[in-house]
Amino acid sequence: MKVTMIGRCGAYPTAGEATTGFLLQTDSHSYLIDCGAGVVERMQRYVPLRDLDAVFISHYHWDHVSDLGVLQYGAMLTQKSGVRKRPLGMYLPTADSASYQRYSFTPWCKSIPIDAGSTLSLGDLRVSFLATRHPVPCLAMRFESQGKSVCFSGDSSYIPQLAEFAQRADLFICEANYYADEDGSVTHHLTSDEVGRISRDAEVASVILSHLPPYGDLDQLREQVCVHYNGDVSLSSTGLTVLV
Repeated sequence: MKVTMIGRCGAYPTAGEATTGFLLQTDSHSYLIDCGAGVVERMQRYVPLRDLDAVFISHYHWDHVSDLGVLQYGAMLTQKSGVRKRPLGMYLPTADSASYQRYSFTPWCKSIPIDAGSTLSLGDLRVSFLATRHPVPCLAMRFESQGKSVCFSGDSSYIPQLAEFAQRADLFICEANYYADEDGSVTHHLTSDEVGRISRDAEVASVILSHLPPYGDLDQLREQVCVHYNGDVSLSSTGLTVLV
């Protein structure tokens, strides 16, 4: 699997950045995970719209779906022009049924329901989901192929199940919305201290920090994770690529 980070900001994109989104590619397929503000333009630097197979959405907060509408328009126009030959797959959480229905865009996109505890098999790619703790229903995701695994935290405050879900992942893409001295429980996001403890307990091989705050010293955020976790830790940035 090849992972390419697209957007790294939480809440809103700072100048020159995008909010949450990354590409996951296998030998034959390309998937976009979350579709925040600015993601669609940046994604096309790495894969053309005609070659994107599907998008996975963790939850319906704006910083994760802001660009989903324009992605749908792109799917429609590339199909109308004959460049794209098939509908875009959209793997959408069903726990928020109103939002699931709102993002229906037939015949240009095909909505596929996902929920906590379900498992998908897409060729040699296996995808599983975990409900996180967030103000709206949200899913963490785990992608497994050929003995390798990539885990994405989604948005969440601390829950021990995240470490169990990410157990021994080769790459853990984890939100780090707050610094160690802040309280993430009110808005249900993780602090750097909690990310470090989850990564340590999960025994993951490497970590990419995403959903980053728009203030403070992000290198300090990384250092706070490393207080608890001894593996490789990177700050997300557009174009950062990891082969798993």
